[in-house]
Amino acid sequence: MANIIEQYWTGVTQRLQVEADVFNSLVRHNGEMGRANEISLMNVLSSMLPSSLGVGTGVIFDHQGNRSSQTDIILFDRAKHPQVLAQTTQLLFPVETVVMALEVKTTLTPGLVEEFAEKKRSFNSLTDSRPGVQKATFGIFGFDCSGAVASIARTVCDQVEAERPDITCVINPGIVGSASSSVPFVPELVPLHATDGIGEKVAGTWREVIKAESAYLEEDRSIYPITALKAYGRTYYAGEPGRALLLFCDLLLADLAARGYMDHHWLANYLPQLAKETQPFEYQ
Repeated sequence: MANIIEQYWTGVTQRLQVEADVFNSLVRHNGEMGRANEISLMNVLSSMLPSSLGVGTGVIFDHQGNRSSQTDIILFDRAKHPQVLAQTTQLLFPVETVVMALEVKTTLTPGLVEEFAEKKRSFNSLTDSRPGVQKATFGIFGFDCSGAVASIARTVCDQVEAERPDITCVINPGIVGSASSSVPFVPELVPLHATDGIGEKVAGTWREVIKAESAYLEEDRSIYPITALKAYGRTYYAGEPGRALLLFCDLLLADLAARGYMDHHWLANYLPQLAKETQPFEYQ
């Protein structure tokens, strides 16, 4: 049985995906669809962050006149953000106030991962006026993906390390940058655990399915997307989107706590080791 935290985040993920699906069915313009999805994610992040951090969108700039491209989601320090720039749209952010940035994609593709690398280069070029300060985390979040999931994960791995997303999450089918990887934050599948005879999850074992039957596994009123660990693999597993979002938030909060923006990383106290298990993709 999943613990209460896992059950809660499964519900959050389902709500997030439903909101995205509804927005996307009502809005035809890609830009408006993407913005609606960003707002849905911003609401989730706002609910879990301390009040000292704000969530906005816009352009990041430095004291030398350099600027980033338009950034979908920016987590910023409310105490440091100049009031003259703190308008309702939150369009301008001095790099000194930014603690994290996220690119949000309705459907993530290998091409969009490479496009992210260009934005990461722009972000890396910004100069913080404070010497010795660690640069803010810059990650990518997708609601869905197109093509083989393993190919997308491979594209992330193939980027130059400095241009790779620091944190990665794709809700469908459920992939997340995992600190347990040999290279931190390289995406791994978050699979649905297999269970024993009494319905308890079994560590390190995953629910295998026959892809030909359906693209999804429906069980206990939840829907789990089916995917493969290899780009052209014939063994399929059920992904677990709720746990992927949970682990993404765990990574996000751990990053903020490590850099002093939170007193402690509270979510980790509620996550058993079983909930943190992921499975690397196979590239050969």
